Amino acid sequence: MENTTNTRIKGILDEAEEILLGDRAEAYGDAVENHERIAAIYNAVTGSSITARDVAIMHVATKLSRMRLNNAHRDSHVDAAAYIAIAFACADVDVGTAANRMYLAGDDLSVRYNTHDDL
Repeated sequence: MENTTNTRIKGILDEAEEILLGDRAEAYGDAVENHERIAAIYNAVTGSSITARDVAIMHVATKLSRMRLNNAHRDSHVDAAAYIAIAFACADVDVGTAANRMYLAGDDLSVRYNTHDDL
């Protein structure tokens, strides 16, 4: 008998992989390079200094906000899984940056990302 939970999880991850390595890769190129471009544009507009990884994490936050309103919307779950994978890929590329050294050393994410318990 097939495990329905595992099948559903695999379906989300397979779809995220297909999107990342298929249509979106074709349309936008390498995901890490795309997020580096997004970070550069954001930094130029705002005077901030976020990383590609930060961009991916903000995309995850957007999806989490949407899931809070509609927890059954499959696309938000698929996209969140894809952005988590991109964040990991960006962290791997950026591991030498000061921000990631702080994170890897145990930086308090609630301070870094201004998260609040009441969200």
